[in-house]
Amino acid sequence: MSINLLNISHKNLSLGASLELFPDIAKYLDGASFEAFMRTQKGVKRVAAQALQARLCNCEKIVTDHDLRRYKKISGKDLVGEVYSLRIANTYKEEMQKLLKNLSKIRTLEFAGFLSEEAFSAPSDLEGLVLDIVPDFDSKWATLVKEKCPKLQSFVLKGAFTSDEHLFAHLPSSLKRLVLEYQSDITAQMVSHMPEHLTALTFEADQENLAELMGAIRDRLLQLKELVMPNYLDVKDGWLHNLPVTLQTLSIGNFFKLTAERIQLIRQQCPSIQYLYSVEDGMRLPKKLKYSENLI
Repeated sequence: MSINLLNISHKNLSLGASLELFPDIAKYLDGASFEAFMRTQKGVKRVAAQALQARLCNCEKIVTDHDLRRYKKISGKDLVGEVYSLRIANTYKEEMQKLLKNLSKIRTLEFAGFLSEEAFSAPSDLEGLVLDIVPDFDSKWATLVKEKCPKLQSFVLKGAFTSDEHLFAHLPSSLKRLVLEYQSDITAQMVSHMPEHLTALTFEADQENLAELMGAIRDRLLQLKELVMPNYLDVKDGWLHNLPVTLQTLSIGNFFKLTAERIQLIRQQCPSIQYLYSVEDGMRLPKKLKYSENLI
């Protein structure tokens, strides 16, 4: 028996206190990979630090919502081994450099909370990066990401970004997946500078210029297979004529009803389409359409 997921999230119960209450948990952490979620307000206690430190060679993901400096027994020098994914918050440059020095196999890194340019650091072979709260993401930030992560495959930006026409030109050319969660107007000119090898794109669509925007996506992203537009869409069907021919997955936001006529048009424009998702009125969760059997 082994534990694959250890989640201690109660605000008054630290991971260390949990291991004191349930001492048998510690012995099961050794074995298969596990995820250690450290989201408590009190930090990791001595017992937890000792238990985790002895078993980190099997840990693939560590998640913490706290300043790493609070974890006296489990700071950067203790985090070693097979850690592939890390989420950290309120990180300082010195602590981050220590951390990354020991995590030689880290592949995905998520910064939760505010992050300054000075504190940002990442291994050069990083494959996945998530940025939460940064000052308006601009060309300087994009250049910094490219310099630090030249081999980046996936980039998720949760915060605001500027409307600089050349913004996306500064991102790593190796990018395959780009997720822009913040609602901000993206112009056709901005799309024309996106990394051309993108296979997946998520963004909040501009309704007024959606047809022009989709045309720019079609002309620029010749390998695009997945397109997600989660926001409210109440537009006419003209943009559907500009869908990329390479699309296999299309997810459309609230109140845009995929009628039989629209589905037929999508099939004509995207012969490789396999999955269509829509959002029912008043709901925010995607629902796979019953029409999907006709698309495969």
